Amino acid sequence: MSDFLHNELTNHLNAYKRLREQQPGLSPADPVFRDTLEGESKLVEALDWAVRHYREDLALAAGAEQAVHEDQERQRSFEKRAADFFLRIEGALKQVQRETGDTPTFTRPGYSLTLDDLGFASIRVHPDAKPVDIGALPADEKLEALHRQNQELDAILDQIKAEERALKERKERLNLLKAKNRQDAEEILPSLLKPGKKSVQLPTCTVILRDLPRGVVITDPDVLDDKYLIPREPEINKPAILQDLSAGKTVLGARLDNGGTAISFRTK
Repeated sequence: MSDFLHNELTNHLNAYKRLREQQPGLSPADPVFRDTLEGESKLVEALDWAVRHYREDLALAAGAEQAVHEDQERQRSFEKRAADFFLRIEGALKQVQRETGDTPTFTRPGYSLTLDDLGFASIRVHPDAKPVDIGALPADEKLEALHRQNQELDAILDQIKAEERALKERKERLNLLKAKNRQDAEEILPSLLKPGKKSVQLPTCTVILRDLPRGVVITDPDVLDDKYLIPREPEINKPAILQDLSAGKTVLGARLDNGGTAISFRTK
């Protein structure tokens, strides 16, 4: 996928030049021209891919922000990757402008791309979508509008997933660091304790060595008496029931439902 954007940019520009030669009277701003061009290259999909990685790396970098030691290196790595994707996106937009003479603008679900007056890439992330008003539209246009909004929602959800993953990873790293700090403190404290004492007064805190109650270590769970076992509710094996019902067998307490339908959208 590393050459995906470059390859589709080349295909897009070749298709652009070919269309201009074949239909010199058709403006590049004409919807027919744009639709035909999009049908002959996957530049839009390549930009979607690049922007998605750019946004994910920014979210991961934000998740590593303010972390310590090894996390700072991870943050720099994510920031570098995000910057690399940004430069690749900007380079693609500049090449489109250079070879077509037009300022490229791509409005996509969840974001929009263009070049500003100084020639720098501008990536705008759209805010969370509001319910689309389809009341006055014909039935086919209603479905189109719902499909477009679903694409936008998917883009927003991808961003949220990236942020959640970054926060989860950061939480795990901080918990590991906290556990290591506690272990280090347990090793240091005995050297500071006076005979018969279990605490040390420090300028900012009191460190206390506490006795923990004895716990249980299970050496062989298979030989434990049943009274030590907690009964659990049996779990229903629905796949097995479905298999038997589908084969025409009778299963007391269960039956097949009437199925149903589900809507799916396939992007052209």
